[in-house]
Amino acid sequence: PICSPMAFPRACAAKLAALVWLALSSSASEEELAEAAFWTLDVKLVPYAGGEFPSTVGESRWQLLVHFPAEARCYKATALKLPRYDENGMAVAVEPFRFTKRCGPSAFYNCRFYEADAIHDGLGLPRDARAAGYMLMTYWEHLHVDCKEGGGQFTRIDHPRKRFNPRAGLFGRWLSSRLREKGLDAESGAEKGPLAARALMAAPQVCVQDLKNTWPDILPDANADTRLVIIGCGGLNVEPTQPILEKGAGGLFIDGNPREIKRALWNSRNYDNRKILNISVKPENVPQLLRDNRDFVPHVDVVQVDIDTTDGPMVMALLGATSPKVVVVEIRDVVPMPFQYACLQQDTRGKQLGGANLAFWLNALGQKGFELMAM
Repeated sequence: PICSPMAFPRACAAKLAALVWLALSSSASEEELAEAAFWTLDVKLVPYAGGEFPSTVGESRWQLLVHFPAEARCYKATALKLPRYDENGMAVAVEPFRFTKRCGPSAFYNCRFYEADAIHDGLGLPRDARAAGYMLMTYWEHLHVDCKEGGGQFTRIDHPRKRFNPRAGLFGRWLSSRLREKGLDAESGAEKGPLAARALMAAPQVCVQDLKNTWPDILPDANADTRLVIIGCGGLNVEPTQPILEKGAGGLFIDGNPREIKRALWNSRNYDNRKILNISVKPENVPQLLRDNRDFVPHVDVVQVDIDTTDGPMVMALLGATSPKVVVVEIRDVVPMPFQYACLQQDTRGKQLGGANLAFWLNALGQKGFELMAM
């Protein structure tokens, strides 16, 4: 995405360079509804319907149906109710179930214990004195099920992570803007329905912007005096900021790969306003790094980070020491919307867990005054 000062759901977020964050106008209720759709759930507990469930625990089988308003779809997971007393009226020892992680023969049956009162209170159901708790499967048993299954009424609840979304509305405003640009909003004759649901379906069409084409509108006066700080610069030949570099912009460029640094030095052989370093950088070292290279970055117009590890903390460290007009980041889909995720360590042990997701960028860059411009 591009933020002039910020940073889509899973369908868009594989590995996209974030470009410009600028202030966007907001219109209204539909955008608020779109945002709300990501932060509410409709839930109900219904009797189990289906074949035998090969469980090693549980007195009776139920199903938790969850309706996601943002997707206009329902999912379900099996819930095994644990009784307080056995058939002889003896108290059942519940404590061992609190540490049970699997309720069947394979990882598909991974489960977790929840107190019965917590489930009943959360769903607005009367408490059941006979129930001690539920073992709830951690995997959806079926996707896209009939929301009418099992009968009964849904109870609307706040998403458990809603409290981690202090800047509500940013995502909705950006979606609304991009849908209008693509002619996918309701006023353009597009398919009716919640904005968030339309946006998810339209993701392949919305998230196709070539960020390189946005620079004439973002920094129309870019020239040799423009300064960038790029951490994870590669060979300086395929960057989302390439149009700025081709205008002779200078600055500080860092990469930990010696081979890429050789390419970067060759591609910048005619520019004496660039400092190219083959080093590893930690967020806490950013202030000193900028001081040591102040001749090349007396001011900073653009910050770009793509290191696939501590991108989030690195960008925040850079913004603590500079005041760029534009921030360019990469979106990773380690954890989907609406959860915020940023990797906090450089050693990911070979797993694709680095970087940060869209929800993190929306919040963190939003607090710095940036809004999503393009992605």
